[in-house]
Amino acid sequence: YYYRFSNRFFWPLFHKFTERVSFLKEDWLCYKEVNSHFANAVIAEVADKPSPVIWIQDYHLAYVPHLIRKHKPDASISLFWHIPWPAYDFFKIAPCRQELLASLLCCDLVGFQTDWDRNHFLEAVEKELLVPIDFSHHTVTYQGHTTLVKACGASIDTSAWMKIASVPGIEKKVSNVRRDFNLSPTDFFGIGVDRLEYTKGIIERFLAIDIFLTRYPQFRGKFTFLQIASPSRTAMAEYQEYGKKVEDAAVAINNKYRANDWKPIVYYPFHVESEILAVYYRAADIAIISPFADGMNLVAKEFVAAQIDERGVLLLSQFAGAAREMPGASLVNPYDLEEFAREIKRALEMAPSAKKAVMQNMRAYLEINNVYKWVKDLLSPLSNQSRSPQ
Repeated sequence: YYYRFSNRFFWPLFHKFTERVSFLKEDWLCYKEVNSHFANAVIAEVADKPSPVIWIQDYHLAYVPHLIRKHKPDASISLFWHIPWPAYDFFKIAPCRQELLASLLCCDLVGFQTDWDRNHFLEAVEKELLVPIDFSHHTVTYQGHTTLVKACGASIDTSAWMKIASVPGIEKKVSNVRRDFNLSPTDFFGIGVDRLEYTKGIIERFLAIDIFLTRYPQFRGKFTFLQIASPSRTAMAEYQEYGKKVEDAAVAINNKYRANDWKPIVYYPFHVESEILAVYYRAADIAIISPFADGMNLVAKEFVAAQIDERGVLLLSQFAGAAREMPGASLVNPYDLEEFAREIKRALEMAPSAKKAVMQNMRAYLEINNVYKWVKDLLSPLSNQSRSPQ
């Protein structure tokens, strides 16, 4: 259910890593069986509640809507799909595609991170189920039931991150970070925070830093990059192998450029708590978030919220959902390493006034478009529906 179907079928296919996709019928049956346990728990919880509002999260539970609708036809059901939804040419690889779509259309509302994801889903429904789509209202009527399909990007508790990043005494901790990494006032500090996962493009990020230091030797000894990589799916051999490749890449680049007590990449392959992350975010001149594909990427939003001094620059992959929500972020293509390296240089050399203006705009956006607005936008339509005559 998790290590095989969810992470060897759903995850690689929906992130367009087709060479990693594995579909076995026994895994799909296991996935549906586990979904039935979740569905039964929900059905038992709402058995005596008229018109309950039920919110389901992500691809791990994609068959739950079908099971709930069958047993609780008066329920208002929403599912939010946190990962990307690929274009139809990728999606049609899935042998279970019609069952999957039919289950999701048992929802009253299906939420996606971006309008691209929403439109790709509607395209799949139109081509696979041969039903008309109301593209002006983003609705589908299938087997007599209408589903609203909405683009509504996930967000963070912006005020909480701002509070964490401005607690008394944090300035001293920020200074200590720069001291611990032997950074002078004119040196540069970058940060990347990811799960240790192949879609995040960590190795390519290191290669871009390698090219950056080759093309612009004036930054050698002046730029230090901290990569935090939280362990993920550690029971899977391919993730263990990827972790080894990331570590080897960091070692090779450090051996290439190491001088005196400086090395360009500091690699932390472990989880770091939010309170410590906020210190690193504030100390950083740039954050590099460069996945090959990402539904949203909340790290990018955390970095912006924590930038109390408004002096950092966000380098963000154009393939992350957050790229459509972070006005002014410096967008990079993780496949174009030469341009990636040039963008690192441009970010480090950006005028302080320009950095401040861009960061102010992004922070203002996040203050409005926070996690609470995200929840309201997704649940309000359901709440209104549950109060309407059935």
